[in-house]
Amino acid sequence: MFKSTDAGSTWTVSAAMAGVTEVSRIAFTDANNGLCSGTSGTASNLWQTTNGGATWTNLGQPINCGFNDIAPITGTSWFASVSNPSLSIAYTTDNGVTWNSWGGSNIGYLQVGFADNVTGWAGTFSDGVTVGLGGVYKFSGLPLGITSNLAPKAIEVYPNPSNGIVHFNLPAAKSGLTVTITDALGNVVYTEKTITTTLENRTLKLDNLASGIYLMNITTQEQKFVQKIVIE
Repeated sequence: MFKSTDAGSTWTVSAAMAGVTEVSRIAFTDANNGLCSGTSGTASNLWQTTNGGATWTNLGQPINCGFNDIAPITGTSWFASVSNPSLSIAYTTDNGVTWNSWGGSNIGYLQVGFADNVTGWAGTFSDGVTVGLGGVYKFSGLPLGITSNLAPKAIEVYPNPSNGIVHFNLPAAKSGLTVTITDALGNVVYTEKTITTTLENRTLKLDNLASGIYLMNITTQEQKFVQKIVIE
């Protein structure tokens, strides 16, 4: 294992990893915490470091961990992994020790990557026969890796589904809050920053948007609210 501290101009041996036949993937969430996958003999294994690669701990083959690709979920301390033979896509919140399955709908993913904690992609084989099968898939879900004091809460939006006119309550936020609405592809279709002194009822006119599913996020310094909106 080699390490560079000058953007790749020079490299030094970070660690001699006993028993490792081949290292195939390396991923770090920060300067100290990282994972690498590879083989020990003929078996695929996962290794963990918490000191910038100076030493590595063999984690073996954690359940749900994929060995095709491992990537940091940018902006968080989490990692994502994918595997084709076992049809696995999963994430870890404890530096690789345990992995939570994302399901994956029996798709054998080959690569995974995240631009931030709400935007990620996973790629697999393309299918030249069946339209819409294979290729690149985009993550669609709640923000990942947020701290416990910002764990998302549901917010009531009504009517839902709607024709684009929706009502909801803004929490009191004297230090300010942000309202953001994104479409199914992650594109921001509405954003607003405001200050509220009390619970405030608000109406949004989104009838200019196409029919579909949208995600509303309301973020203050203390709380985060998330709700899906369906426009018919």
